[in-house]
Amino acid sequence: MNQISDPAQSLRYRGVWILIGWGLVAYTVYASLSTSPPEGPGWLSDKMAHGLTYFVLAAWFAALYPPGNYPMIGAGLLVLGIALEFLQARTGYRYAELADALANLAGIMTGLAFGWASRGRWLAWFDQRLAATLP
Repeated sequence: MNQISDPAQSLRYRGVWILIGWGLVAYTVYASLSTSPPEGPGWLSDKMAHGLTYFVLAAWFAALYPPGNYPMIGAGLLVLGIALEFLQARTGYRYAELADALANLAGIMTGLAFGWASRGRWLAWFDQRLAATLP
């Protein structure tokens, strides 16, 4: 694909963005299984947090890969969310909720839709600005 249709291929810091994405996944796993999960602002409900988390993950990886990879990104994040719900049920200090998995799915779908609509240009824009300021 050319740079216009796939700006992710022209990212100067692509490796860094991929590492950050996997760091976000690792943090999601930690926060989902922690005995004391991080608390967001009071206005952010649990379901909103689930949706927002999976929106960010989906949009992040959608900016790094072409649209042909979106089904794999979506399926991978959905499996992650469901697996974490099952693991939470086994911890003894967390519990699984179908509503959490549905909020995750909503976040994944909107994140991939955002990725498709923006074609990853938001990350390419940021990458270019960063490249212009760093040596």
